[in-house]
Amino acid sequence: TRIVDRNGDAPYLDEEGNFAAGQGNVLAYSKQKDIYLDLLKRLSADVTALASTSGQALIDSNYDVLYSGDYSKWSKFANTLIMRLSMRLSRTDAASEAKTYYQAAEGKAMNSPSDYARVSCDSSIWGDYFDRTARDWGESRPDEMFVKILCGENPGYMTGVVDPRRDIWLHEGTDPALTGTNWDGLADGTYTLGDMSNVVTSHGGSNSFALLNYYDANGFFWFANNASANQNLSWCIATYSETLFLKAEAALRGWSSGDAESLYKQAIKASMDEVCYFITRSGGDKTISDAEFNAYYAALPAFGSSNEAKLKSIMTQKWIALFPNAQEAWCEIRRTGYPQVGVVSYPVLSPSAQVQNGNLIQRMCYPDNEYNTNADNIPDDYKTDGSKYQYRGQYGL
Repeated sequence: TRIVDRNGDAPYLDEEGNFAAGQGNVLAYSKQKDIYLDLLKRLSADVTALASTSGQALIDSNYDVLYSGDYSKWSKFANTLIMRLSMRLSRTDAASEAKTYYQAAEGKAMNSPSDYARVSCDSSIWGDYFDRTARDWGESRPDEMFVKILCGENPGYMTGVVDPRRDIWLHEGTDPALTGTNWDGLADGTYTLGDMSNVVTSHGGSNSFALLNYYDANGFFWFANNASANQNLSWCIATYSETLFLKAEAALRGWSSGDAESLYKQAIKASMDEVCYFITRSGGDKTISDAEFNAYYAALPAFGSSNEAKLKSIMTQKWIALFPNAQEAWCEIRRTGYPQVGVVSYPVLSPSAQVQNGNLIQRMCYPDNEYNTNADNIPDDYKTDGSKYQYRGQYGL
């Protein structure tokens, strides 16, 4: 799905409609819809196979980087992915097929914060690339608008209440001259060399920008140099809270009988629960109380009266909860149009860029190798400079 989500149509099916990607063949491009439907079929087959492990070779827990050989969690993960991919098709002519897949998966997907699907960074060495990027090179800084959201100060999403997840995900900047103003994110595309001179490493320097929280065991990005087995660095793939946000959206679309607002509220609470659960692996003991959650929820903008307004509420909170799964957050903005400009900002681009200022890049261009070896099969509307970055789906409900 990463290739389809980033690039759009892709070489995938052969002339008979069978999966043939990655086998060294020159293929025609398959439509995103057809690729998703095939992936849904394959995931459904996986769920059926996982329902009975009799006669199957057991997974060696040492080599299962997600669930250490736990088939039940793999099954829930697969069903959550079915829900995700089905919702991708909710505004296409394959919506009825997608709805059928979704309904078969909804009751068997992730149902606990402990179902968190994440690939841990290598804990056997001190030198993981992300650790170097964030800690030593000082090149990982949270986005300005995202930090403002967590502080309750985003102009387009003003709550006046600090998000209880903020201090787990992020750490205040450490410049003593800026005490009280260190919750500043790095503005997209507008920072200067002067700004970068204030972005230094966490080892004895000062920072005028907020940081990813890798400072202690209660930090979401904690990496213990001298006890690398007790570390949080992971690549996040899917969560229980995402499952609940999908259920809330499904209720709006008439795909399920649940109450959208109740599921929305449960999803936000689940996100807070799972980030706290996540850090317990390193000895973290940070909790978010019901009182903190209730205060936060009470300060949120009204859920909305129309389905479109409700979708806006669901998707804005889902975008927050997806952190740090940036790929999925980008996909959801493109799919639904939420959060809107004013809640998120788009970078100022070079005058020579093919995307105009104020517009979110909707897809990545194909690699040069495709133009060099498979140009005849690239869809015509992707070949011209004016169209190959254009959005190819539909927004909203």
